[in-house]
Amino acid sequence: MLAVGTSTKVALILDATNLKLRRAFRIPKAPTSVCFSRDNAHVIIGDRAGHVCRYTVDANEKSGYIDMNGEECDCEGEPLTSTISMVLDVAITNDGRFLLSADRDEKIRVSRYPQAFVVQSFCLGHDAYVSSLAQSGTRVFSCGGDGVVHEWDIQNGQSVAHSVKLGDEPSRKLCILPLVSKISVV
Repeated sequence: MLAVGTSTKVALILDATNLKLRRAFRIPKAPTSVCFSRDNAHVIIGDRAGHVCRYTVDANEKSGYIDMNGEECDCEGEPLTSTISMVLDVAITNDGRFLLSADRDEKIRVSRYPQAFVVQSFCLGHDAYVSSLAQSGTRVFSCGGDGVVHEWDIQNGQSVAHSVKLGDEPSRKLCILPLVSKISVV
């Protein structure tokens, strides 16, 4: 499956084998990041307002909810967590136990999934926004505006290792190539 969030506040879920539209639905804010749950039953979307919500991959009759501010929202979806900072990336750990959200205020929030109101830890150590998260086995890596890659122990929020500054430009995206266990940073 492939999930796409548009600037027109629409999320699209496509079949990756033939690119046929499986589902389209409205979301309340323009998305900044998207990922699938471990079982591929839900898509998790982070947005500029700091909200992280999950939506079912299959069509849902239920529409509307009360958002984190107590206001009615006519979009479907289940609010998971919220912050006052812009969410720049979201991920579910490989074991499906934790929701990771990287934000504009230099931190990674590690919450239990799907009970994201329970915070496991905060990963603090970047000197600028955190733009990207990647996983390899039980390890979580991050990069961002400071141009440094961190490896994290998400259980306690400690940085296990970090790189030197990779250049003058911010790091935008982090990707792990699974077959060769190499990290690629853009």
